[in-house]
Order: sequence, then C-alpha cells, then structure tokens
Amino acid sequence: MTLLLANRTAKFSVTSAIIAVLVVALIGVASLIYTVYIPQVDQQNSEIIEKNHQIEDLNATINSLNNQVKDLQDQLSKYTASLTTALGVKELIDNNTNAHYLYIRGYVTNVGITVAYNAGLHVVGYSANHEVLINMTSALDGGTYQNGFTSANGLSQLYPTQSQNTMLSIYHSGTVVSWDIVAVWTNSP
Repeated sequence: MTLLLANRTAKFSVTSAIIAVLVVALIGVASLIYTVYIPQVDQQNSEIIEKNHQIEDLNATINSLNNQVKDLQDQLSKYTASLTTALGVKELIDNNTNAHYLYIRGYVTNVGITVAYNAGLHVVGYSANHEVLINMTSALDGGTYQNGFTSANGLSQLYPTQSQNTMLSIYHSGTVVSWDIVAVWTNSP
C-alpha cells in the first residue's frame, strides 16, 4: 500500500509539475501577447482610424471641389450661347409622289449672351416599332432633304437675341410617329 501511495504521489507530482509548466507557459504567452501583439494591434487600429479620418477629409475636399466646379459651370453657362426652339412638327405625305416627309416649322432663338456657332437642328425620327428613320442635323435656315440620314453643311450662326425662322422638309422611307428635335451649337467657330 505504501508503494501504491508513493506511486500515486509521484503521478500527482508529475501532473502537478506539468500543470505548473503549462501555467508558466500560458503566463509567458499571455505576457508576450500583452507586451508585443496588443501594442501592435493598437498601433494598427490607430493607423486605421487615422487613415479613415484622412479619407473623410479627402472626400470632403472632393465634394467641395465638385461644388466649386458646378458653380463655375453655372457661372460660365451665363456667358455662353443658348438656343431655344418654338417648333411645329408634322408627318406629311407629298400628294405628287406619295413620299413621306417630316415637316418642321418655327423659330430658333439665341437667348445666350455670345454667338452660337455651327447652329442647327438635330432631328431623329422613329417608326412605330422604334426604328430610326431620320437621323440628321440641318442648318437653321431650312431646306428640303431627300435622305433622312445626311448632315447639313453650312450650319448657321446666331447672335445673341437673334431668332431664325426655320422650315424643313425631310423626306424619308416609312412613317415617322415620334421624333426628337434638339437645337445644337458650339461656342466657338
């Protein structure tokens, strides 16, 4: 029995020694984590916070610059040409040839404060199934066009407050049921 008790005491001592070594090792690992890794993590977290503040500052700067650009564009638009239209548009059939044509009549006015160079009307006409039947730019002084896919030469020039009477006949194939007509121009020759 003494031998059995001694054997148990030895096993207990070995187990206690292993536990003590493990506890010391865990304390060492915890100390290493606390003294090395936690400060590194804290430093990296501080750097992340600093970078996030820099990103916020840069985003605020970008927003401010975008607002300044918009303000400058708004100011600049006051010093450029600007065309408005008052147009009547009809799809008609020529009685002599039975050919379809888009008839456009009205006025284009430069409401800006500078000359509108290369001014014209960009006309796009669509069939019932959205097929493009007309896609052209015409001069403002009007005319008759045989092909709805040509671009006019000799675009117009409108001075500030000047209006141009326009009358266009654009012959095309098919039947135009809807259209987009936009005044176009440049601010320099």
